[in-house]
Amino acid sequence: MRKYLLLIFLCFAFAIQADSQSLFNILNKEKPENINEINQRLIHFTSEILKEDLPENTVMNANYIPVFSDEVYQERMDKLNAKSPIQLDFKPIVRRYIDAYAIRHREKTAKIIERSELYFPLFEEYLDKYQLPLELKYLSVIESALDPKAKSRSGAIGLWQFMYNASKMFDLRITSYIDERMDPDKSTEAACKYLQYLYRIFGDWKLALAAYNGGPGIVREAIQRSGGKTDFWEISPYLPEQTRNYVPAFIAVYYVMNYSSEHNIVPAKNVYPYFRISPVTVNKPISFQHVAKV
Repeated sequence: MRKYLLLIFLCFAFAIQADSQSLFNILNKEKPENINEINQRLIHFTSEILKEDLPENTVMNANYIPVFSDEVYQERMDKLNAKSPIQLDFKPIVRRYIDAYAIRHREKTAKIIERSELYFPLFEEYLDKYQLPLELKYLSVIESALDPKAKSRSGAIGLWQFMYNASKMFDLRITSYIDERMDPDKSTEAACKYLQYLYRIFGDWKLALAAYNGGPGIVREAIQRSGGKTDFWEISPYLPEQTRNYVPAFIAVYYVMNYSSEHNIVPAKNVYPYFRISPVTVNKPISFQHVAKV
């Protein structure tokens, strides 16, 4: 009898110990049957962690990558939609781009967030000047990853990726020594003028964004081929692949930039945020070496 009682006591003790283990052990199951099972366990894991109240000022491990269900994404999109004139639709292709920015390329996303402290206030000033949605600042993330020297294989240059001929339409000067496509102020103003022009044509922001990427002619042709439909998702099959993916990428960037902390994306501190810089007028030739020393 004593042996049986001892055995029961030991089993009970082990059960208590198992229950008290960290929720992180939920991921330790050996050989998951398929990818769906893995995803379901990750989603369950994240949901359980979110139920716990973290102490104030607690920083999660930088290697921890949260995973959320579609319902959570949809709820967050609804909150963003409530304060934006640009309709954000959550679809499977949008989720794939969210995964790209928040999981596969999260280090690059952290760098983009760091750069945004320098460029976003500037973008917002010009967007406000032209009475455009401030959310259009995220367009530059897709175009250049907020790199003013970015150059595409097609020859587009700068934060807003203007081609040579398009830059002339908006008075961006290009010579052998000067390329104003890389000027943050002048290129941003040109981008605002172009976005304003595109919205006047289509009267819909998702179509205007698609036209920014592929050109207004491509969007007009897609509308005609779809039988005159003017919803982006309905004309999407008639657009080139790059333009078809452009709007979902914009929605994903919009989401990730607003929910980066929930995805445990921690950017480095920006050494030169926007409000710590100011323009300086130079009246005579000066070397960059001298500027760097000063």
